[in-house]
Amino acid sequence: DMAVCPCSEDLENYGVEGKVYSLERQEGEVPFHYVIRAVLDHLKKWIKDGIPAPKSAYLEMEGEYPDADFVLDEHGNPLGGVRSPYVDVPVCTYTWRDDPGAVRNIITPFSEEKLKELYATHEDYVRKVVLATMKMVERGFLLPEDAATVILEAMEARIPE
Repeated sequence: DMAVCPCSEDLENYGVEGKVYSLERQEGEVPFHYVIRAVLDHLKKWIKDGIPAPKSAYLEMEGEYPDADFVLDEHGNPLGGVRSPYVDVPVCTYTWRDDPGAVRNIITPFSEEKLKELYATHEDYVRKVVLATMKMVERGFLLPEDAATVILEAMEARIPE
């Protein structure tokens, strides 16, 4: 991610070409890029200042490898791991399927009826997103500048009333 990757001068010193990445989330992409930015930021702090990154719970699994599978919440999203507002205050289910050579993300939006069941009003939804987002920032899994973006996305979300 450009905000926490080596600068062009560092890349030049190591004889490596830089690559420009878009910060825009692509269609069908699980919104995990904010967590990756926080992880990379913690990695820099650990290397420069010796400050270890926060720990998270493991993703919950059932069964034994190679037949293990994720334990899912009531909305079909995996339990455990780094929980984000996208899974703690969901408007869709994030799943995947293995295709030859790649894993395909599948985002299934909730129906209007389900959204109405989960969130009394748009303000209720935004309030829940703000609380989940601030919890992530406090735990160190989300940068403050990304928290603002997540909250703005929630403010623009279409939640039926």
